Amino acid sequence: MERLHGYENVDHVLRVLSETHMHINRAISQLRDHAHNSRRNLALGYLADHHSKRADALASYRRDAGSTLLKQWFQIPFPEDPRELIESIRSMEPENTPVEEVIYPIDTFMDHLLQHMKSRAETRNVQELIADLLEIEDRERHLRSRALSSLDQI
Repeated sequence: MERLHGYENVDHVLRVLSETHMHINRAISQLRDHAHNSRRNLALGYLADHHSKRADALASYRRDAGSTLLKQWFQIPFPEDPRELIESIRSMEPENTPVEEVIYPIDTFMDHLLQHMKSRAETRNVQELIADLLEIEDRERHLRSRALSSLDQI
């Protein structure tokens, strides 16, 4: 997994986003594997699965998008490194870190990245793509919140 530098094409950005979600999935799965509380295992398992599905959705989006869109370039020097996000998740205490503290840096990273990309997109179809991704992130965040709330009630 690499960070986004300088000029990037849409295809590469979607690939990096998909890979980032897969790395997040693995990091959360490691937390789940070391947690002993069954309720926490359920919540972390749900989060890991959620990011696996996000990675698959981005890979499908990339596979199905038109080559004209995928080849478009834009300037995206993004200061944050996804590897630092993954490492911060891996360094969390499996038993003592609240699930919200696992979610917060991920949401913050994705929000910053997508907003940054939206501000850098120069063509309408790339702007629409990023707007779609932002909308999907918001929708997924709402669904995730409802699912985790339901898990808390078990």
